[in-house]
Amino acid sequence: MVDRERRLRPGGRAVRLTDAGTTVITRMGLLDRVREAALKPGRGVALVDTFGRITASTPPTDYDALDVPHGDLVRILQQATAPKVTYILGDGIADLEQDAGGVTATFGKAAPRRFDLVVGADGPHSPVRSLVAGPGAEMAGAHFQPAGLHWATFTAVEEINLDGWSQIHHAPGLTAMAREGRGPGEVKVALCFRTRSLSFDPHDNAGHHDLLAERFAKVRWQVPYLLRAMRAAPDFRFASLGRVRLDRWSYGRVVLLGDAAHCPSPLKHAGTDLAVAGAYVLAGELAAADHRSAYTGYEHFLRPHAELAQRQPPGGVASLVPTTALGVHLRTAVMRWTRYGPVRDLIAARDARGSQIPLPDYNLPGRGLRAAAA
Repeated sequence: MVDRERRLRPGGRAVRLTDAGTTVITRMGLLDRVREAALKPGRGVALVDTFGRITASTPPTDYDALDVPHGDLVRILQQATAPKVTYILGDGIADLEQDAGGVTATFGKAAPRRFDLVVGADGPHSPVRSLVAGPGAEMAGAHFQPAGLHWATFTAVEEINLDGWSQIHHAPGLTAMAREGRGPGEVKVALCFRTRSLSFDPHDNAGHHDLLAERFAKVRWQVPYLLRAMRAAPDFRFASLGRVRLDRWSYGRVVLLGDAAHCPSPLKHAGTDLAVAGAYVLAGELAAADHRSAYTGYEHFLRPHAELAQRQPPGGVASLVPTTALGVHLRTAVMRWTRYGPVRDLIAARDARGSQIPLPDYNLPGRGLRAAAA
């Protein structure tokens, strides 16, 4: 397992496990540990005005969902797999050369190594995908399709009274979200804004801080406190949001997994379920067949679910970040309707698309393949 991070950091944004993801975690015997790490469900989602007054609210639509800080979920999985997996941290794959017998991986720092297979699970802007599919298509946007949204996530330590709600404040073109974390005064924050295009260095956190401070300078509610806490947050992340669509998920002995292969709509919570379910199916297929058949079986099984999760809900990105004052009022009106049972059930069914995956029950011995996962 190769990761550019020098260490596996705790905390981070909350990722959601529901139907398929929870099933895999249960089969791994990790459900109790994941439940312990999960955030409290809370009272639901509330829209608030400049003064923090609730203008619309809706209770949770999925009471069985587990929202787990990303770093904590990674830690649990790392501890469970450490006896059988070699972890290379602070490095990345710089080049891949394939032949009939395997793949030679060249790293940025470590010496080259030989593997039977390589799994690129390195996110929507996947470097592994660029290596095997070609950077030309990547630059042309044939793979990553931006949604015109950029967001930052981080954990703040501020005495903010959210009263058990996940609170959202909209200003035209800007959205701030906050929910209670696990520790005293801990708040999970997301700041999101719309823009057609934005060039940025993904590693320049100071530049991201300045950009967000400028964009949200005139937004009230709790935003001034959150911006102050942002600069000290150890788990700060900034990214552009979008979908990944590919004609194929494998290239010879290299296969793509999770967001690198099929990043879903940023307006849904299906990404983690799809990634966990995909890893499970890929492992099961590899245990039963050669890599060519396994890759084909994995994609054939998972692609229909991934394509469902990539469909934009009604309203598109405007439902997350309205661009006008009228749009903010419409968003509030729609939220008020979601309190009613039939509407809430319809939204819950829509959001579950891509996560309700009837997973096979693999019970086959492993084949001892040497694989690198980035």
